Amino acid sequence: MNKNRVELEGFLGNEPELRRLPSGEAVTNMRLATTDYWQDKGGARKSHTEWHSLVIYGPLAELAAKHWHKGDNIAAEGRIQSRTFGEDNKKVAREIIVFRAHRIDRLPGADRTEEAADEAATGSADNWPKV
Repeated sequence: MNKNRVELEGFLGNEPELRRLPSGEAVTNMRLATTDYWQDKGGARKSHTEWHSLVIYGPLAELAAKHWHKGDNIAAEGRIQSRTFGEDNKKVAREIIVFRAHRIDRLPGADRTEEAADEAATGSADNWPKV
Protein backbone atom coordinates (compact mmCIF):
# COMPACT_ATOMS: atom_id res chain seq x y z
CA MET A 1 0.00 0.00 0.00
CA ASN A 2 1.23 3.50 -0.85
CA LYS A 3 0.09 6.75 0.70
CA ASN A 4 1.08 10.28 -0.28
CA ARG A 5 -0.62 12.57 2.21
CA VAL A 6 0.59 15.67 4.05
CA GLU A 7 -1.00 17.66 6.88
CA LEU A 8 0.44 21.08 7.65
CA GLU A 9 -0.41 23.93 10.00
CA GLY A 10 1.50 27.16 9.66
CA PHE A 11 1.50 30.80 8.63
CA LEU A 12 1.24 32.22 5.11
CA GLY A 13 4.46 33.90 4.05
CA ASN A 14 2.96 35.79 1.11
CA GLU A 15 -0.35 36.96 -0.30
CA PRO A 16 -2.01 34.10 -2.22
CA GLU A 17 -1.50 34.49 -5.99
CA LEU A 18 -4.54 33.59 -8.12
CA ARG A 19 -4.24 32.78 -11.83
CA ARG A 20 -6.30 30.89 -14.40
CA LEU A 21 -5.39 27.86 -16.47
CA PRO A 22 -6.23 27.97 -20.21
CA SER A 23 -9.31 25.90 -19.29
CA GLY A 24 -10.47 28.72 -17.00
CA GLU A 25 -9.87 26.72 -13.80
CA ALA A 26 -8.57 28.79 -10.86
CA VAL A 27 -5.12 28.02 -9.40
CA THR A 28 -3.71 29.72 -6.30
CA ASN A 29 -0.08 29.51 -5.19
CA MET A 30 1.23 30.48 -1.76
CA ARG A 31 4.05 29.73 0.69
CA LEU A 32 3.40 28.27 4.14
CA ALA A 33 5.91 28.42 7.00
CA THR A 34 5.99 25.71 9.67
CA THR A 35 8.37 26.02 12.61
CA ASP A 36 9.68 23.30 14.93
CA TYR A 37 11.05 24.20 18.37
CA TRP A 38 13.33 22.26 20.70
CA GLN A 39 15.81 22.76 23.50
CA ASP A 40 19.43 21.70 23.04
CA LYS A 41 21.50 19.90 25.69
CA GLY A 42 22.72 23.23 27.03
CA GLY A 43 19.17 24.44 27.56
CA ALA A 44 19.17 26.92 24.67
CA ARG A 45 15.94 27.26 22.76
CA LYS A 46 16.30 26.36 19.07
CA SER A 47 13.95 26.56 16.12
CA HIS A 48 13.86 25.69 12.43
CA THR A 49 11.37 27.06 9.90
CA GLU A 50 10.49 25.02 6.83
CA TRP A 51 8.84 26.71 3.82
CA HIS A 52 6.25 24.78 1.81
CA SER A 53 4.90 25.69 -1.65
CA LEU A 54 1.14 25.16 -1.73
CA VAL A 55 -0.93 24.84 -4.92
CA ILE A 56 -4.74 24.89 -4.76
CA TYR A 57 -7.13 24.30 -7.68
CA GLY A 58 -10.80 25.06 -8.30
CA PRO A 59 -13.28 26.75 -5.95
CA LEU A 60 -10.96 26.41 -2.93
CA ALA A 61 -8.31 28.32 -4.91
CA GLU A 62 -10.73 31.20 -5.42
CA LEU A 63 -11.75 31.21 -1.75
CA ALA A 64 -8.11 31.20 -0.59
CA ALA A 65 -7.15 34.06 -2.91
CA LYS A 66 -10.11 36.15 -1.78
CA HIS A 67 -10.09 35.56 1.99
CA TRP A 68 -6.58 34.52 3.09
CA HIS A 69 -3.71 36.94 3.62
CA LYS A 70 -0.03 36.96 4.50
CA GLY A 71 0.36 36.00 8.19
CA ASP A 72 -2.88 33.99 8.40
CA ASN A 73 -2.70 30.69 10.29
CA ILE A 74 -3.67 27.93 7.82
CA ALA A 75 -4.28 24.19 8.13
CA ALA A 76 -3.82 22.33 4.83
CA GLU A 77 -4.09 18.73 3.73
CA GLY A 78 -2.75 17.49 0.42
CA ARG A 79 -0.16 15.40 -1.39
CA ILE A 80 3.45 16.01 -2.39
CA GLN A 81 4.09 16.42 -6.10
CA SER A 82 7.43 16.96 -7.84
CA ARG A 83 7.85 18.76 -11.15
CA THR A 84 10.90 19.58 -13.23
CA PHE A 85 11.67 22.95 -14.81
CA GLY A 86 14.50 25.07 -16.18
CA GLU A 87 17.00 24.29 -18.89
CA ASP A 88 16.86 20.60 -19.74
CA ASN A 89 14.32 20.12 -16.91
CA LYS A 90 17.12 19.53 -14.40
CA LYS A 91 15.65 21.60 -11.55
CA VAL A 92 13.04 19.98 -9.31
CA ALA A 93 10.28 21.73 -7.37
CA ARG A 94 8.30 19.94 -4.69
CA GLU A 95 4.84 21.30 -4.05
CA ILE A 96 1.90 20.40 -1.86
CA ILE A 97 -1.22 19.95 -3.99
CA VAL A 98 -3.89 20.96 -1.48
CA PHE A 99 -7.29 19.26 -1.52
CA ARG A 100 -8.56 20.47 1.87
CA ALA A 101 -7.65 23.62 3.83
CA HIS A 102 -9.02 26.25 6.18
CA ARG A 103 -7.92 29.33 8.06
CA ILE A 104 -7.45 28.88 11.80
CA ASP A 105 -9.04 31.88 13.47
CA ARG A 106 -8.23 33.07 16.98
CA LEU A 107 -11.09 33.07 19.43
CA PRO A 108 -12.63 36.49 20.17
CA GLY A 109 -11.05 38.11 23.21
CA ALA A 110 -8.05 35.79 23.01
CA ASP A 111 -5.53 38.63 22.96
CA ARG A 112 -2.35 37.52 24.70
CA THR A 113 1.12 38.88 25.07
CA GLU A 114 3.57 37.74 22.42
CA GLU A 115 5.44 35.66 24.99
CA ALA A 116 2.27 33.90 26.19
CA ALA A 117 1.15 33.27 22.61
CA ASP A 118 4.56 31.86 21.71
CA GLU A 119 4.58 29.56 24.75
CA ALA A 120 1.04 28.39 23.99
CA ALA A 121 2.07 27.61 20.42
CA THR A 122 5.20 25.70 21.37
CA GLY A 123 4.44 24.31 24.81
CA SER A 124 6.33 24.95 27.99
CA ALA A 125 10.12 24.89 27.73
CA ASP A 126 10.06 22.08 30.29
CA ASN A 127 8.33 19.87 27.72
CA TRP A 128 10.63 20.55 24.77
CA PRO A 129 12.60 17.52 23.59
CA LYS A 130 16.26 17.44 24.53
CA VAL A 131 18.59 16.79 21.57
